[in-house]
Amino acid sequence: MINRCTSMRLMLLATALLALGAPRCSDGDDAEPLKPREPICDHRDAEKRCIGVTTTALCDELFCTAGATCSAIYYVNDNAAGGDGSAGSPFSTLAAAAAKAVAGECIAVAPGAYSGATLAGGVSLLGRGLDSVTITGSGTTPALTVGAGKGGVIRHVTLTGGGKGLLLKETSNVRLEQLKVSAVKDVGIDVRKGTGLTIERVLVEQATKGSKGDGVGLLLVSGATAKIKDVVITNTSGVGIMVHEAAVQLSSALIQSSGSHGVSIQCDTDPTCKSALASTISASRITRATMVGLWVDGAKLTVKTTEVDNTRGSSGFGRGVDIQGGALLELRDSQIHHSDYQGLMADGSEVLLENNRIEDNEDRGVWLQDFNKTSMCKATLNKNQIKGNSMTGVGAFGCADLAITGGEISDTREQLLTIPIPEKASDGVQLLDSTVALVDGVKLSGNKRTGLLLDASTATIKNSVFSGGTYDVVTQNHQAANVILSGNTTATGAAVQATVPKTLLGRIIAGMTLIQNDPIPTP
Repeated sequence: MINRCTSMRLMLLATALLALGAPRCSDGDDAEPLKPREPICDHRDAEKRCIGVTTTALCDELFCTAGATCSAIYYVNDNAAGGDGSAGSPFSTLAAAAAKAVAGECIAVAPGAYSGATLAGGVSLLGRGLDSVTITGSGTTPALTVGAGKGGVIRHVTLTGGGKGLLLKETSNVRLEQLKVSAVKDVGIDVRKGTGLTIERVLVEQATKGSKGDGVGLLLVSGATAKIKDVVITNTSGVGIMVHEAAVQLSSALIQSSGSHGVSIQCDTDPTCKSALASTISASRITRATMVGLWVDGAKLTVKTTEVDNTRGSSGFGRGVDIQGGALLELRDSQIHHSDYQGLMADGSEVLLENNRIEDNEDRGVWLQDFNKTSMCKATLNKNQIKGNSMTGVGAFGCADLAITGGEISDTREQLLTIPIPEKASDGVQLLDSTVALVDGVKLSGNKRTGLLLDASTATIKNSVFSGGTYDVVTQNHQAANVILSGNTTATGAAVQATVPKTLLGRIIAGMTLIQNDPIPTP
């Protein structure tokens, strides 16, 4: 029996719970008006915003057409006998509606399981909800194909089975929203020559290797352009997002557990690609990729407020970020950490790194090189926190134009070098093999062997603070005229002098092997 005191306590608890309300995940001011219910927050982006799909129904009716502009609507219900496509007499198959609908018209799909179909360009497909509408492809045939044309919305359905989940052929201004693509072979969403595509709140999972591709989550090729927001790409056997001779604006995305690269962006055949098809990534997270988290070859990319972490691999794989082929990269306000190999490696490319945290990576935090002697290695590092990496915080091999200004390079962990002699290295900076560098206003602390190792290179080192190493600055294999020291101090205020060791310190003696992209899936 509940006494009076207990009853009052229960009333107070109930009032408090009503005031708090059910836990919800805020989507921000730009939430889609077509989502009356908030998603359960299974996935979050780099800024901890809730992203992904809403599995509940879009409406309480059998067909959900609110918010769509349709010159005509054809209805499909797999429980129907097979009618004329009207609301009172729906088609029983998606293929029947697809055969009739033309650009500007819509197909409304009731809960059920449907075989795949091909839509004319400009036709909209409106499902009731991911958990209630499933479209399944067979063999190498996609679950859904959209032909050439302009416009159209595809929303609130699950695509599964077949060689691809969704294939868009030379479409423009198509909008994909609230889609789930699961358990497909080759490619989850394949976009070829399509422009002006918008993808929001889409989940692609379990894309596996098939006869035409290695299991790519999202593929953009041949001049395709897309704005992608609030997406989750997970558990692909190949690349999570592959952009080839195309451009993407990616924001608030989670790309995780990719079998090779998390994101690859490549311009390797079209000479106008780098200037005409620049890409951006912001507020996204690329995690647990195998081989490379973010791979850029010959393309122009700007990255902001993004996290690349826990890239896995061995034998030269496991790089957080890999830049090559004359690419242009701007990386700001981002994090690269816990890679099995380098945090960031750039070869023969131009990079700007500003206000980033690059931490706890194995075998170098940042590595810059010109492997093929292209004279295109140019790098500016400004106000970065580079900490706890193995062997060297920043290393450059034959890089003709390097500037490190501001920021901190600290606590580099020891790693054994076996060539030319066995020796443990833990250097804040290594400048090697004809590198030309400026180091200005940098704090170098806790790097056990040296703050800066200069070997057969040219450098101006000024206004920097050194502490915690066996040596502050070591110079070897070069002429004294190649080094200028000015205004550098130790933590106690003493002037820093260069040390020329009696026995050469062990150092890296060769550039890193380049990692290539996976094959591009065939149509």
